[in-house]
Amino acid sequence: MPWDALELFWSDERVVPRDHADSNYRMVRETLLATDPVAEDRIHPMVASDDLDEADLEDVAASYERVLRDATGGEAPALDAVLLGLGPDGHIASLFPGAGAVGRSDRLVVAVRDSPKPPPRRLTLTSAFIKRSAAVHLIVIGASKADAVLETLEGPHDPDRWPAQRLVPVHGTLTWWLDAAAASTLRGRARDEA
Repeated sequence: MPWDALELFWSDERVVPRDHADSNYRMVRETLLATDPVAEDRIHPMVASDDLDEADLEDVAASYERVLRDATGGEAPALDAVLLGLGPDGHIASLFPGAGAVGRSDRLVVAVRDSPKPPPRRLTLTSAFIKRSAAVHLIVIGASKADAVLETLEGPHDPDRWPAQRLVPVHGTLTWWLDAAAASTLRGRARDEA
């Protein structure tokens, strides 16, 4: 891995301090970045506080959007690669089924105020921005995600209910990485390829 050439951004973050147990930044810092393979000035985490009011949350989302535009191309921003998981309820990043942020196409980053999983306040990349990436990778592990995988890949088209269905690449690729348990309910071609 060319660590010195990487620039890291977050797909979503919970509105908590960076050292909080729920912080995605903390998880990445303790695992992927445990040996400091990426220079600090190339690491771009999202929010790092739990005391933002609603206006501040919108300002932080707009600020992170500017960071992304500045780093990736201003008018037509896109990332080289995005790594996501899939929740048992079908969510990706902090784009939850039935939530207003799921279908936003006018922004790169939006505030989430009512996440069904705690904590309720988050920031997330929009699916419209994610799908412009050169490569999107969904890593799904475990039987608890099998129904979400099945419905997303083989169920009726309902992207409000199954947000990953929105990840039809604009120019790049979408790769699903499934373990046997996550792929266990697939019926068709997707199971053969898993």
